[in-house]
Amino acid sequence: LRTLILDQNHLTSEIISSSLFCSHMDEYNLIRSLSYLDLSSNRLEWIPVEIFSLSLLRTLLLRFNRIDLSKSGGKWHKGLQSLETLDLSNNCIRTLENFPQIARYDCLALKTLLLQNNELSVIPPELGFLQWLHHIDLRGNPQKSVRTTVLEKPCVEVLQYLRNRVSLKCGNAEEDREKEKVACELSQKDTTRVPSNGVANDLRKKIDEISSELQANFGLSQAKKYALKKDLAMAKSRLIREERLQNQRG
Repeated sequence: LRTLILDQNHLTSEIISSSLFCSHMDEYNLIRSLSYLDLSSNRLEWIPVEIFSLSLLRTLLLRFNRIDLSKSGGKWHKGLQSLETLDLSNNCIRTLENFPQIARYDCLALKTLLLQNNELSVIPPELGFLQWLHHIDLRGNPQKSVRTTVLEKPCVEVLQYLRNRVSLKCGNAEEDREKEKVACELSQKDTTRVPSNGVANDLRKKIDEISSELQANFGLSQAKKYALKKDLAMAKSRLIREERLQNQRG
């Protein structure tokens, strides 16, 4: 059996898990034969864990159900290494939970990912690391972090946009850590070091140079932009430290 179509019934997740289909999958050799499974237009609230053992499954259609990955037992599981098409559109998915992390290392054959018309409040930028996707649809969700005009772009551009957001988040985290470091040093009231006006002036000059380079934005790669933003944040934090120490000494 290679194709199994069970759409437009009243099947629930519990019924699927307890059915002959799941309880005897190995006996019927479904694990090593089933490549197409359609459970669309049913009443599933979560994906039965048994489905993840279908090692040769290439197409999984789960659209028009009531699936919510945040529910108990609803998280994504390892497996489905052969999956090429995943349709989870028109469900009740509020968060993707651990899907981006597992799919990044398990679902390397995935070409089409359909998540439109769900309840996603946030689009995780980690989806951008699924660089082998040919088609992704995230439209029709209540999230406000990514504009619809971006989501309507070709798949490769959507994925690049999401990866850039990961870099931005990392840059902000680096800046926060630098600020914490400065605050810690100030709290220790290290008066043994006399700050120099020359150091502050050098930092201001460096900040101006980096800012000018970022504003010019000519031929800068994403990696170069990230490195410059990181250097800028660190220079600003050092300048704040220098100025505060000068005020303390004054």
